[in-house]
Amino acid sequence: MKAMKAKGLLSIAALIFVCALAGGVAMSSAAGPTVSHLQAHGWTCTTPHLGLFHCRPPGSNPLPAGPASVHLLVFDPSGTNKLGTETLIRSDLYAGQPCQGTPVGRYELIPVGSGYYGCHHFALPS
Repeated sequence: MKAMKAKGLLSIAALIFVCALAGGVAMSSAAGPTVSHLQAHGWTCTTPHLGLFHCRPPGSNPLPAGPASVHLLVFDPSGTNKLGTETLIRSDLYAGQPCQGTPVGRYELIPVGSGYYGCHHFALPS
């Protein structure tokens, strides 16, 4: 029980860190962050699904390394419009937690690396 609580607090702390870091990057650009701006500041951005850019902060492990959770900023295919965020939880740690972002209200399986469940905090393009 204590281990799950600690993991939950760690995930919340990581999300706060990413949001604060993204906010700091956003303040340096009048129109908000772009993919190229984030990459210039050491972020890693990839297009794993639907051509949408998913950006993770400097120092975060890539998905195949198997971190417990990953917090991403998501951009449209042009890389100039931030759509929102995505939170990934490794499949062995997912225990049915609700997702306050996806239309279905739950995390969705994303079979990447060791397998993750994702919560999208933005509207997926049709």
